[in-house]
Amino acid sequence: MHNRENINLHTQNDWREIESAATRAAEILSDWKKTEDIWMQVQYGGRIVGMLEKLKEKESISTDEVRKKVCTLLKNAIRLNISEGRFTKMQLQLLQEGFTMIVAEHVQKEEMFQLNRKLTNEGLQTMPAWE
Repeated sequence: MHNRENINLHTQNDWREIESAATRAAEILSDWKKTEDIWMQVQYGGRIVGMLEKLKEKESISTDEVRKKVCTLLKNAIRLNISEGRFTKMQLQLLQEGFTMIVAEHVQKEEMFQLNRKLTNEGLQTMPAWE
């Protein structure tokens, strides 16, 4: 019984950290929308990519295939497109939508596919050209 309580507490702490990171990412993305400076956009992109890497290490995400893939999708969308110039407000809004999916109570594979289509339709590459 005590072991189950520790697991539950660990999971709750994990989710608090994930929700906190998603909230911070939303703040960064909001600031990102306001800047015209490409150097600042690269810095924002790097911070978000780092956050996504840390989120993927959390047990609550690493054991959930769809959430883990959403993290990878967002990371790729930023990493593959950051050198192409400014992200549009719509592209940044879609990245925020991805973070919302990560912390949503239930995430379906179809929602992830839909986000991928939206990102692609907005001109973002989501997979390296060789894949």
